[in-house]
Amino acid sequence: MSAPSSSYRNKIRTCNVRAHNEPGALSCVMQEMEDLKLDVLGISETPWTGAGDFRTQTLKIQNTHRVIHLGGEEHRKSVAFILSEKASKSIKFFYLHSERIILLKLKEGHHDTMILQIYAYI
Repeated sequence: MSAPSSSYRNKIRTCNVRAHNEPGALSCVMQEMEDLKLDVLGISETPWTGAGDFRTQTLKIQNTHRVIHLGGEEHRKSVAFILSEKASKSIKFFYLHSERIILLKLKEGHHDTMILQIYAYI
């Protein structure tokens, strides 16, 4: 069996964004995603508390990004995914397990891809 065509493959990366907690930081992260042509960015130490799922767009970037996040009371204990429009359309489901673990399942051609974003804090 051959590999699925590249049109189905998502480009994925993870990072820690604790330094990006200032206003306007999400725009910078989304611009980096555009520059690197990323479809899925898993992040930890996000600025968001609680659970959420929202779409956002900036003046510089015309593409809409979807943010799925889960965090506790502290900004340090949180995880999220930022998804491109393409990746957003391929979501089969996501599961918010705890403030440190979320799961995302994407449909990619004839295959599914599951991505765990885990923040291990000691």
